[in-house]
Amino acid sequence: AQMPVPAWFEPFLEACTAKHADKRYPSMNAVVNALEQPMHKMGLIDLPPQHRPILGRMINKLLDLD
Repeated sequence: AQMPVPAWFEPFLEACTAKHADKRYPSMNAVVNALEQPMHKMGLIDLPPQHRPILGRMINKLLDLD
């Protein structure tokens, strides 16, 4: 069964694909910040106590550093 699209995803996608730069996220960090909390609330990712950026956690997991 497919999961419904979360309400937060449409505005996120609109910001990512906005034609005008002032309506887009200014950096990859801003994209990560916009994704982390909603994904955590959905149970898709864990936020460790030190709240490392998601990219850092992914790299650590890929390199088996955790």
